[in-house]
Amino acid sequence: MTLVLPNLQGKQMGQVLTTITVTNPIDQVLAERGFIPAGEIRSFTLDQVIVDTGATLLALPAPIISQLGLKQVGERDVKTSAGITKGRIFAGAQIIVEGREGRFDC
Repeated sequence: MTLVLPNLQGKQMGQVLTTITVTNPIDQVLAERGFIPAGEIRSFTLDQVIVDTGATLLALPAPIISQLGLKQVGERDVKTSAGITKGRIFAGAQIIVEGREGRFDC
């Protein structure tokens, strides 16, 4: 029996990249109820986002969290490549990935 290996030249393994859209869900509700125009919903689309399949929290850059206007709801120890540190937790960012959506603390 001969073992046949697939040709993986030019293919990168171990890294998943995707595009995500992050939205402030409170802005969406305000727009749906007519309190703000739809054009004022704070939202960002981020390309080439690295997916960490072992992550238990969503990590977003602080400037994006600030511009989205997400509310801080606490702090938590987070394990990063630099070690364990305190991370601020923000409530309920709406995330759309590959056509699927959900709300996640970040």
